[in-house]
Amino acid sequence: MKIENLQRIEAMIVQAILGGPALVQYRAGDISAAVLRPWAIKIRQMAESYTGERGGKNNPRPEVSAEAYCLYYLIPNVERLSAVLSHIPTTFFERELHVLDYGCGPGTAALTLIEGQRGYPLTIVGVDSSSRMLQLAQKIVPSLAPGSAQVTWQGASSLAAAGAKKFDLIILANVINEVPTSELHSLLSSIADRLAEGGVIVLLEPAMFEATRSLMTARDALLRKFARLSPIYPCTHRQDCPMLRLSTQDWCHNCIDWERPKLLRQLDELTGFTKHRLKYSAVVLGLGAALKDGLRVVTIPDRNKHSWWATVCGEGVYGDAVLEKRKVSVDNSCFKKVELHDHIQIENMEEGRKIGSSSVVRVIPQYSCK
Repeated sequence: MKIENLQRIEAMIVQAILGGPALVQYRAGDISAAVLRPWAIKIRQMAESYTGERGGKNNPRPEVSAEAYCLYYLIPNVERLSAVLSHIPTTFFERELHVLDYGCGPGTAALTLIEGQRGYPLTIVGVDSSSRMLQLAQKIVPSLAPGSAQVTWQGASSLAAAGAKKFDLIILANVINEVPTSELHSLLSSIADRLAEGGVIVLLEPAMFEATRSLMTARDALLRKFARLSPIYPCTHRQDCPMLRLSTQDWCHNCIDWERPKLLRQLDELTGFTKHRLKYSAVVLGLGAALKDGLRVVTIPDRNKHSWWATVCGEGVYGDAVLEKRKVSVDNSCFKKVELHDHIQIENMEEGRKIGSSSVVRVIPQYSCK
């Protein structure tokens, strides 16, 4: 699912938070630094709370400014979510969808789906415990696309607020890292019970070590409990995560390059941050979904003067696949250019995950563009 016009969403954010005069500046060029500087200070403080010792699943962070969060994090989160949704078959979105966004914040999923799925009916239930986040969502989402979706906002932390119906798509973005460990598996089980036949669960987290390891653990627990759930992304198997089992230092995440919209570029200049690349961790599971063939590249590929290698993961396979320079052929040479989280097939792989001169390597395209 590709979002073609992030700047259109960004303009709605400017109008909702900074007001009409700032929107006039935004449309003409850059917003005055005098207007943005106080927000940059709040954003720096918020970022420190996310990455500092105070943050973490079992150490609640101090209250953050919903407006500052929205100004700096909403657009990157839309871009991350659209990248993850691109791993779901495009046909899934070519129909009416009933969506639950649990922990919806300022309307990240609603904005992504409304902007990315034009022409098909959407019914979205957004649940969040922050009244200020919901107020922002109610201002931004309708102004983006009036009447294009039926959206209901529920101020609660309980799943009961979503009602008893089942959903085609359930999204939890930046939620797992905020839920105490003692409550997480119960919450996810309840979420999975709300999934309609053929439905999809999307779990999206920051690409931080602790958050991602929690996500990987949650993935294993869900697949053990629900036999008809299968991975859509990134995994190509239902086995317990081998990275989680074999390493205490690694975490499965991805990274995308993108062109920052202009407000974010300005805020980066004022904060000293940079969001020219976006990292994220995600798990996508489908009820009744078919497993994919092949392997996922789960570490950044590397090379030396003798060979190329990357850690690959699949059914019964985990570890470095290696292509030696002397064994490069027309059929396997594309392995030299694989990227993080590429979906690949390797035919005739030799013992020890060696790619031989007779091996055939293919990169499998995903369903739609990132």
